[in-house]
Amino acid sequence: MSVTRFHAAIWKQDFKILGAALSRYIRSKFSKMISKIHNIENPFPLHRNAPKTAKYYY
Repeated sequence: MSVTRFHAAIWKQDFKILGAALSRYIRSKFSKMISKIHNIENPFPLHRNAPKTAKYYY
């Protein structure tokens, strides 16, 4: 298949759209992860239920 300027322009536009969608997806994933990290209501949920007889607390 021969690639013409028209095909190249279409591919370029498609790559721009896909790149923008990918960057929005990654940005939203990181913002969700960061918002979960900043949840200080219960920073270490396992510590509350840890047995008091343990020699070392992690």
